[in-house]
Amino acid sequence: MLFRSIDALNHPDPLTNVRTALTAEQSVFDGGTTALAVRAADLGRQIADARKTDGQQDLALRAATAFIRTLQAEQLVVASQATIDAASSDLDRARSRRDAGLVTDADVLAMEAYLAGARQMRVTADADRQAARLLLNAVIGAPLDDATPLTRPALPTPASQTADATQAIVAQAFAMRPDRSEEHTSELQSHLNLV
Repeated sequence: MLFRSIDALNHPDPLTNVRTALTAEQSVFDGGTTALAVRAADLGRQIADARKTDGQQDLALRAATAFIRTLQAEQLVVASQATIDAASSDLDRARSRRDAGLVTDADVLAMEAYLAGARQMRVTADADRQAARLLLNAVIGAPLDDATPLTRPALPTPASQTADATQAIVAQAFAMRPDRSEEHTSELQSHLNLV
């Protein structure tokens, strides 16, 4: 008899070993937790939007800075070439005056040294121009060896330079700063976490 009950325990009848259950749960009151979670998710989305805007503005600033630096470097090359041209004519004039007996060899040597300095400035300016152009191409995503001529921006009209217009632009820029928006949203989110 003992062996039969052990056998029944090891191999139970399939019809008596079935259990069916149905469970349903509904929250009647959660103390505002769901509303706070929705608000926190919305604030998280606002923070993500602010960070995206911050990244876009940072890229625009880097591109504008690289563009301006490239324009400045190109103008420095032009200016250094003009310095070389002026120094060359000054050297020719000093040599002519030396040949006429009006100046000494020291004056000619001084002009030669000045011309060598101008040529060195030109080499440095050209290297700076190439580095600025590489940086600009990298920032805007162009091929690094791209040498498309840059188009200078148009100068603003005097009517757009009024004090009221400038103040309005500055106020709008401060209002659109993503770091300020992100700080405000983070502050609200931390307040929600405390509640």
